[in-house]
Amino acid sequence: MSAGAAIPVGERDRAASSSSLALTLRRPGERFLVTSLAWVAYMAAAVLIVLVAHSIIGDAWSRVANAYYVLYSRDPHLAAIGFVWNPLPSLAVIPLLPFKAVWPDMVATGFAGSIFTALCMAGAVWQVHGIATDWQVRRSGRLLVTLLFAFNPMIVYYAANGMSEAPFMLALLAAVRYLSRWATSHQVLPLSVAGLAMAAAYLIRYEAVVAAAGAVGVVILLSALRRSGGMRERVGEGMADAAVFAAPFITVFIAWAVASWLIVGDPFQQFTSIYGVVSQLTVAQSGVAQVTGQGTSGAYMWVVRQILGLEPGIVLLGLFGLAVTFRGRLALTMPAVAILGAVVAFAIFGFLSGRTLGWLRYSIAVIPLASVLALAVLAPNPDRSATPRLRFARLGAATGPAMGLAAVALLALAVPVGAMTMLDLHQNPDYGGEAFQLRPILFPNEPIARISPFAQYEIGRQAATYIDGLGLGNGQVLVDGAMGFPIILESRNPTQFITTSDRDFQEALLDPVSFKVKYLLVPEDVGYQSLDAINRAYPGIYETGGGVSQLVQQFSAGGNNWRLYLVGQ
Repeated sequence: MSAGAAIPVGERDRAASSSSLALTLRRPGERFLVTSLAWVAYMAAAVLIVLVAHSIIGDAWSRVANAYYVLYSRDPHLAAIGFVWNPLPSLAVIPLLPFKAVWPDMVATGFAGSIFTALCMAGAVWQVHGIATDWQVRRSGRLLVTLLFAFNPMIVYYAANGMSEAPFMLALLAAVRYLSRWATSHQVLPLSVAGLAMAAAYLIRYEAVVAAAGAVGVVILLSALRRSGGMRERVGEGMADAAVFAAPFITVFIAWAVASWLIVGDPFQQFTSIYGVVSQLTVAQSGVAQVTGQGTSGAYMWVVRQILGLEPGIVLLGLFGLAVTFRGRLALTMPAVAILGAVVAFAIFGFLSGRTLGWLRYSIAVIPLASVLALAVLAPNPDRSATPRLRFARLGAATGPAMGLAAVALLALAVPVGAMTMLDLHQNPDYGGEAFQLRPILFPNEPIARISPFAQYEIGRQAATYIDGLGLGNGQVLVDGAMGFPIILESRNPTQFITTSDRDFQEALLDPVSFKVKYLLVPEDVGYQSLDAINRAYPGIYETGGGVSQLVQQFSAGGNNWRLYLVGQ
């Protein structure tokens, strides 16, 4: 065919079709492959932890329960999700719950929560790789840092176990990435996306308040530094940018508080509810203090061991980050320090001031912080004409490969050291540390009596099987769902229970006979179970029946004990 000849229509269509097919079959990108690899690993870990070992953490399982009550309780309604804990982890698993019809373990083992957290931690890996790409880190460094983050043992464990750490890490890293993008591009859209990510973080964990405060300060500072004019004008411009960033967070904060106030009469149930953090601290703190040294000088060493146990190189990485900040990379380091560093600082303050327990997971944000600092070290020198910079003296020569290699080596060191820290029974004692949670996997033949935190699975199965066999009708068993959620989730008939999320629970608790309640399901009045509503309403009922009921059956496993009482006998 000559150069000037027209191409037949059929051949043009075939060529266009081939081009379209080639585009469709394009090889997946590096970020997709790395993220997919991490997700597959997280799902495999979830199967091992939850389905094989039944190593089910109560907080993770209860979040699935809160979602379950919205659809499948005797009184299904959206407010059944509760206002003590942030709603997003429970809301996100609601679409997975209907699959219980074909696979009951989606709910009965809380595996829906693990699917959600595996996706979220894979999303966090995506964000780390995205940060590295945005900052033009070379491929080798980008892959090493991303993989070392993705397969840090603490990250893998919290990707798989259904807790709130994974979605929280995703939201914080997204906020860091887009805040950094705004600092270098000066565009409004990345600033708005960062604000939305921070708002999502608040719907996951309350620690997002300190991260948002730190981020607002950085927005004001960076905005003022890149502008000209007098201090007043520059600060005013910074405040305007901060308002754009903070608007989604403030909206969500107020909306959640108002919804709680209107529905349950209290805007901050986490702090005032009998099931909230203050009550739980009161129950647990005396035993915790004996192990952690909380309230004594020993608490400082406990915190140091935790932080350095997760990231032994964090001090050096912090110094490296300080050095590159003064070399013009404050748009890279400051968002990470303001957001992730604020969460780490709050975890330290919370423990030292007695506001939290000394669990290792509260310090998990130090892992993404170390990763982002390492990426800042590996990033090439920025375009100084486009990047705000602090007016300090030059500090030494340009960052060389030695500092980058050292940063990566410090991240690699965190993998074995972090694993040893997680498995250290002294560092993670029997009140809920990672070593104790992993014991069913490490020691599968250990009697369940020695792993009582996971006896809730056995208790749930025992009690649900027995009660289901009674053939009861709607609302004939009264149980506090905050303690009895394993039984409700294991049951084939959730509507037989009147539970805490039901709008008439308090009335049924005060007058079970009028509500035609046939049975009371009561936990032993010890530890957290002393907060159980039935135990509080009828003191001594677990031991004696409280003069209103007769013992029918007892369920026991691993030191956890429940009793089923017949009402009115």
